[in-house]
Amino acid sequence: MRKLLFFLCLTGWSFISDAQSNFVENFDPAEIRVSKISISPDPDLQASLRDTPSWQQFLNEHGTWYVHYNEVGKFPHRAYGTPIQLPQAEPQGLADTVLRNHLSMVKLPLEELVPLPLVKTEKHIWVNYRQFHNGIEVIG
Repeated sequence: MRKLLFFLCLTGWSFISDAQSNFVENFDPAEIRVSKISISPDPDLQASLRDTPSWQQFLNEHGTWYVHYNEVGKFPHRAYGTPIQLPQAEPQGLADTVLRNHLSMVKLPLEELVPLPLVKTEKHIWVNYRQFHNGIEVIG
């Protein structure tokens, strides 16, 4: 009975060890992991990003706006403020116009952005994008 129990434990251990070694074999060299991402924004870094000439130019052209930056990529994550008068009425076209004409100073990689389906709520219509760099989705 002890030999059988020992054999089962040994077999189980070998399966666990094999499963761990397969993780290394499935490593994707294109995968980049960013460590030490803070959940709460760093006020000093956010302030320094808001003081950049590109954001100050946007404020001069469009009035009172607020922005939250992605601290890893240093790009605006979310911005909101006074309405910008635009010629189109269709949400996707409006978002594309803002990205191309009103955020050009931020130098977003527009060719890497793929629009997602619109999300409609009672008050808002959300236009979202996914980014693909060299054919690989950028997450985060």
